[in-house]
Amino acid sequence: MNTTKSLTQLSNEFLIQHDINRLTMLQYQSNLRQLIKYLRNEGRSERHITKHDIIAFKRAMQDQGRSAATVASYLTTFRMFFQFLRDINLMSENIMNGIKYPKKDKNYKKLPLTDDQVYRLMKSINREVGSGLRDFAMINLMLLTGLRTIEVARIRIKDIIEKYDKRMLLIKGKGRFDYSDAIDLTDDAWEPINDYLVTRDLDDESYMFISGSNRNKGKPLTARRIGVIVTGYLQKAAIKSKYYTAHSLRHTAAMKYLEIHNEDYEKLRIFMRHESASTTQVYTHMFREKIKQSKNQYNIANAYPALKKLENETAK
Repeated sequence: MNTTKSLTQLSNEFLIQHDINRLTMLQYQSNLRQLIKYLRNEGRSERHITKHDIIAFKRAMQDQGRSAATVASYLTTFRMFFQFLRDINLMSENIMNGIKYPKKDKNYKKLPLTDDQVYRLMKSINREVGSGLRDFAMINLMLLTGLRTIEVARIRIKDIIEKYDKRMLLIKGKGRFDYSDAIDLTDDAWEPINDYLVTRDLDDESYMFISGSNRNKGKPLTARRIGVIVTGYLQKAAIKSKYYTAHSLRHTAAMKYLEIHNEDYEKLRIFMRHESASTTQVYTHMFREKIKQSKNQYNIANAYPALKKLENETAK
């Protein structure tokens, strides 16, 4: 590169030049830091980075068991970054040209939870502490509504509104900067949230779910952090397969919705906020496979018997 600046300095300039939201900026920043850390650990020169270095980084991520989606996220960030360096004449070409993305499995990769797994997951959360109140409310909300981690990370207090004599939650959907949807915030979803919020000092602009760590105290949880939190509780509940992650909560919500609404996929599409019906159809095979495995697995009324059972135990 035709510069004396470090990759860290250049990555900061790259982030400043792009009109992106805060969460996306943090994601790009994290991805670039991982690359810089890798180069330093391998003794490679930051100012003489090559296509070979990127390929080696990609293979290292794959060897660590990173998913195709995660590796693709890194590569997309790098492609934008090196194009930025090319545009300001610090590189003669974008070294990402010709680097292939890992192939993604077109079938669903994350599985829904059974009722027993939901019960074990929720029981693993200690609601005697503030972080436990937060995590119970957050995971409960995801199970009941199918919200994605990025959507949960963006929720502010002001997004809770009253409309048509109902409590509702405004949602900034995936890839959206403005509010794109509103969902019902039922009492089952709201009560744990309220239990958590009464422990905090709030205003309308406050984020609903915030960090309590010393380093990030008061800052909103990122989508990635929410994923880590959910995975931690899954492991604590002895649900340790790679097929169970935070996205499993969204799949679980879809399975429950199909059972309650007699396998109505058009209603499910609206509930899941899918723009295309083809996206919703992935649940056809998933739902029938789960029913085939256990005739009584989704024999439920209104919501999760596991959550009702847990509430009854807590009340004793």
